[in-house]
Amino acid sequence: MVYDIQALLYNGKIYTSPMLTPFSITLYTPVYCLLCAAFAKLFSIDPLTGIHQIYIIGRSLDLVFNLLTAYLVYKIARNVFSFTKRTALSLFTISFIISFSHNFAVRPDAVQDALSLASIYFFLLHLARLRSSGPSKTLLFYAILFSAFSAFTKQSGIQLIILFVGFSTLIRDWKSLAWILLFSVMVYGSFLVIILHQYPFFFENTIGGLDNGICMENFVKFIITRYPFLWSILPMIIISAILIIGRKSMIATDLQDLFLNVAVVGTFLFATITALKNGATVQYYTLFFNLAMLLIFRFLHKGSPKPHRIFFVESRKWSGVFFVYCCLAMYAFAVYQYKLEYTFNQWPVLIDLRGDATQVADLLKQELAKENGHHVFAHLNTDVTMHSRQGINNILFKESVLPQLEILSTSEKRLQIIGYKNFEEELQTGQIEYIIESVPPMRFIPSQNYLALMNAHYRLWKEMKGYQIYKYFQ
Repeated sequence: MVYDIQALLYNGKIYTSPMLTPFSITLYTPVYCLLCAAFAKLFSIDPLTGIHQIYIIGRSLDLVFNLLTAYLVYKIARNVFSFTKRTALSLFTISFIISFSHNFAVRPDAVQDALSLASIYFFLLHLARLRSSGPSKTLLFYAILFSAFSAFTKQSGIQLIILFVGFSTLIRDWKSLAWILLFSVMVYGSFLVIILHQYPFFFENTIGGLDNGICMENFVKFIITRYPFLWSILPMIIISAILIIGRKSMIATDLQDLFLNVAVVGTFLFATITALKNGATVQYYTLFFNLAMLLIFRFLHKGSPKPHRIFFVESRKWSGVFFVYCCLAMYAFAVYQYKLEYTFNQWPVLIDLRGDATQVADLLKQELAKENGHHVFAHLNTDVTMHSRQGINNILFKESVLPQLEILSTSEKRLQIIGYKNFEEELQTGQIEYIIESVPPMRFIPSQNYLALMNAHYRLWKEMKGYQIYKYFQ
């Protein structure tokens, strides 16, 4: 994402043709990138030198939107389900801890989760008054508007329209369904017209770039066996399944409760299906977690036996104890995260690796300044504990080609949208003047004839610690 923000700041382009130089792919829809770039411009950050500042802006926005997600959980708890203030504050605390533990990197997930919850909040308010006064066109419009902002922040936001249409069909609310469809065509259509006018290669990136295949190994190795999934997501899956299958949380006369059941199931299924794609992370389940938490507390608040209600609702003493516990947990988590990141950033090995990468990037930046229009290809891995890119493509973002190599290397099948033929032509003609290889070399080969062209047209020019730099010769 940092590379995309740099490009937007530099020339106003988020999406370029992956068939042409620099063969870049921007996977996500544009709202998050535009938001980061707007703040970067506000603070006059130079995309060439302000890489660290861009990271700060991205992570600061993630923090703000994680707090907004927690606040929306609080608002739903108080205004829709009438939880006590202490219970709602406890939910706020839990939501922030879990959301921030998943959504702290420079990625659009935190913004998308907050916008999704805002959309669901307005839809729940619409359901609260549906039987007494009919569909609220204003609330439905806001629900669709925020769902559009969510979908154009990250593609998974499209699940909201599926939920709203599916639920309105389920309860046979044809008037609401008609308004949902009308507003969806209006709002989503307007967004698409504006985006396609500004960025004609939008679909090639956001749809073609996702065609990377299904990988069960990734799902097992990086999601369901990871500690964050096991201690936060899995318990919610089990408890929600028990409540829903046993119909303990279903209150047929209450549309908000019925929708919450449907939304928990829907977001879980959507997260699991999309998590099967290569490159997925536990972050995909954050929206499900927040809705499942509301479902469980709703059961405890409204439908549970008295021994459970004493802990959560009727006893101020226990509610207060639970809230204090959540605050202490949030404080402990914040301290832990700070120490973890501080220790990681101060790790001597990592500092040395960053220094080595910076030396390579600075050297090539000076050399490429002499040859206007020439490029560099960093054929390097992404493991930060060894000699890898370490920001090389960010420092050389004007000159680098195939900057998102990890998208290609983790795909189960070769992405068809990349201009491999043009890439190989640039290798053959010397438009790509330098190739950086790591020691040991990266196993992934970007194109069919890459090794043959490299051996035929490039010679080792310089060796630096952990890197070999090859230069084109005729």
